[in-house]
Amino acid sequence: SSLVGIYGYAAMAVEGFIQLMVVVRANVNPLLTQIYVSEGAEALGTLIRRGRPLAYQFLGSLGLVAILAFPVIVYLGLGDNVWEIELIFAILMSGIIVSAGYMPFLAVFNQVGQPVVQTILLTFVFVTNLALNLVLCFAFGIWGAAVATTTSFLIQVVYLKLLCRRSLAVII
Repeated sequence: SSLVGIYGYAAMAVEGFIQLMVVVRANVNPLLTQIYVSEGAEALGTLIRRGRPLAYQFLGSLGLVAILAFPVIVYLGLGDNVWEIELIFAILMSGIIVSAGYMPFLAVFNQVGQPVVQTILLTFVFVTNLALNLVLCFAFGIWGAAVATTTSFLIQVVYLKLLCRRSLAVII
């Protein structure tokens, strides 16, 4: 249906933005390992706590710019009534913006030699996203899917914080 196409277009644009976060993460990852190996878990926690505001400033600001620029880009590319795409994009991006401070640190467990914990984190996020989408998509269509995925971005932060406390004994 056309609604799936609308959601797909917005989700594709959000995925492009997420790739920017992957680039940031790729540059942060070696630093996480270096700090953990040379100074320990508490120093790692301090690094993440200090890095969060920078990530929010950089990635959050870019996310807000993307939300503001997206309607113009969509209108120039598609014309006509594209408010659904713009709103889905804004809903999805809001979850990314709110969790942006933690996005560069999502691979922390791999970086400190705990791939099992990294797998647990990703599995929890996947299952959460799947469950929320099953419930909300059936109830509210593409709007429910957008809210479910956005909620998964937010819950991902909770999982990351809990697993850091449990596995590394640090508060981020």
